[in-house]
Amino acid sequence: MNPEEVPPVTLGLPTHLIAPTMSRVIARAAHWFGLVCLAGALTAIVALSLAHPHDGLWPTILAIVPMAILLVTLTRHHTVLATVGYLVVGSASTYIYAVTILSDQPLFPTTDLFVIALPVMALVMVGGAGASAMIGLAWSTLGLVLGETAVLLAAITTGVEYRIDPFAPATYLLIAIVLIATTIDNGRAKTAQQFIHQASRRDGIIAARRELGSRATALLHDTALSHLVAVASAEPGPIDPGLRSMIARDLERIIGQDWLLSRDAVTGTSADWLATPLAASISAARASGLTIDVSGDRTVVSRLDSERSEALALAVSQCLINVLRHSGVTDADLTISADDDELVVAVTDAGVGFVPAETETPRLGLRHSVLARVEGVGGSVRVWSTPGTGTSVVIAMPTSAAAHDDVHGSPASASSPATDAATS
Repeated sequence: MNPEEVPPVTLGLPTHLIAPTMSRVIARAAHWFGLVCLAGALTAIVALSLAHPHDGLWPTILAIVPMAILLVTLTRHHTVLATVGYLVVGSASTYIYAVTILSDQPLFPTTDLFVIALPVMALVMVGGAGASAMIGLAWSTLGLVLGETAVLLAAITTGVEYRIDPFAPATYLLIAIVLIATTIDNGRAKTAQQFIHQASRRDGIIAARRELGSRATALLHDTALSHLVAVASAEPGPIDPGLRSMIARDLERIIGQDWLLSRDAVTGTSADWLATPLAASISAARASGLTIDVSGDRTVVSRLDSERSEALALAVSQCLINVLRHSGVTDADLTISADDDELVVAVTDAGVGFVPAETETPRLGLRHSVLARVEGVGGSVRVWSTPGTGTSVVIAMPTSAAAHDDVHGSPASASSPATDAATS
């Protein structure tokens, strides 16, 4: 599997979503617990009414039902208004509920009874509605205080001895432990996720540096190879001014940072490149038995207009045919480079080579299929070759429209001595 095909590894919930997500989960569980408590209170009232028929117990149903409805509403809508409404109505309902039950003093002499604690426990479970664990704990504390206050007022109203039941405080302790543990766990998760993101970022930086290093090495290799072959293939003596200019231009491109912006310069898999006539010419030459190593920024070829793109493809095709016919080798290197105004394609082989000035056989393919075609659209061709070393053909094609207009409006510029010698 290629690195690009590896599915991304999930790092869990984003940091800013951990706390509210956990709060919603706890809220739903707490509210269901509260509904169970209210259902238990209603069940207890019904059981008491059946065991001890007394008209005074039925108003408790009217007190518990609105409280249950508001708790269901709070479960669906976690808002401050719904929370406050539930606490206010729940406190009043708890008072009515406690007063009604405690009125039967022979059965309920004190307030520390489970049946009295049920609505208070439901009020405590409001704590899950907070936006965070600590806010939820504050709501639970308020629910416990209001619930116990309602029971205390009911005890005063009925003259029953007030005792704090163990059930509501135990419920509060349970929800407090859950909320505090959630807060601690969220903090640990946040810290761990920060470390994970830092590690992921470091890995990304290392991968980017490695990729840039590979691209820089490949670019330097591509340009240095073509330059060294061109220099080795040139005649002894001072370096040709045209070759010197090409080397200087490529070095400026390496020193600059434009090559950093294109990843397709390394992969060469862009659909734009595959759709160019040059790519088709290379494929045809490969089908004829020639092994071609293509390097450089292939995508820049798509910057040429259709006329120049076709001329470049035909010229390169002729160069590759010459390699098969005359070089004695079946391998060739094709290097593509470009700057803002010019595209350069170098076709290099390590074949038998020739001495351009001493060649008597007219090289009609090189003269007409390469030189004339390229210069006809404003480009230029330079050839370097040495017997036993190989041949390098460098085709420079302008990418600007102005250069194209100039060549159609004026005679083609004279070719270099190296080109004249090679095509004579």
